[in-house]
Amino acid sequence: MRTIRNVLYKILLNSCYLDFNVAFSSENTIKYIGCDAAFGSDHTFLDSLPESVYYFASVRENEYIFRNMPKVVIPENSPGKGGRFKHPRSAEEPVAIKTILDDDSVPWVRRVISMGTKGPVSAEVKCLRCVSSRKENRLFMPKAEIWVYIRKHEDGTIKYFLSNLPPDTDFSLLDKLATSRWSIEQCFQECKSYLGMAHYETRSYQAWHRHMLFVMIAHLFVTILRDFLKKIRCSHYAYDPFRHCFTDSDPFKSQTDFNDCSLSTTA
Repeated sequence: MRTIRNVLYKILLNSCYLDFNVAFSSENTIKYIGCDAAFGSDHTFLDSLPESVYYFASVRENEYIFRNMPKVVIPENSPGKGGRFKHPRSAEEPVAIKTILDDDSVPWVRRVISMGTKGPVSAEVKCLRCVSSRKENRLFMPKAEIWVYIRKHEDGTIKYFLSNLPPDTDFSLLDKLATSRWSIEQCFQECKSYLGMAHYETRSYQAWHRHMLFVMIAHLFVTILRDFLKKIRCSHYAYDPFRHCFTDSDPFKSQTDFNDCSLSTTA
């Protein structure tokens, strides 16, 4: 079973690599990329991104980083204790990103990170500059300076992020990127629940891609229609035939159901 999951995961990664290559080769300018921990912990994926693209990647708690840029050395063996070392390595051992949680020198800061549908969304955040690590010849090596962004939710859940944004980046941009994936997750949830995103039986990537394309077109249509209907006032359009196509036949029905912005249907 684990082998099957690994094969499916590699197929998914290859499909995403293909989509990214097409996107980067087009005339559209992509500046930021956000991804979950499956891609954020894949160093091959992060290193394959163009230098002009900044990533804000979720990572697992066991992601290794350097707190400061370490020296790279080739150690010397003591006389009579085997052959000489050939490969360079970091003079310091990296640490797991979760160790920053217990570091009192980096305090938690409560900030308003976004504006939600029910008002401001606040969270406790730790943000600092560190150095990413890569394994070369089974040895840890420093890669480049990065941002480490740790967010604590109200229920105690901890989320870890890495970003290659410049050192002078404003914290507000990090907050914005940290919460931008919520709209994507909402889109996927609505497409799976109401528009048949997961209802496909295809045998080729092209067929799967077409199915996803039509689902996204349908979601765009429903979103525009939902936004249009939400702006209509019941008192002004009580007898509008266009409105009656999407509401109950009773023209004096409460406006509450009509202004519901979800895709679900209410009894």
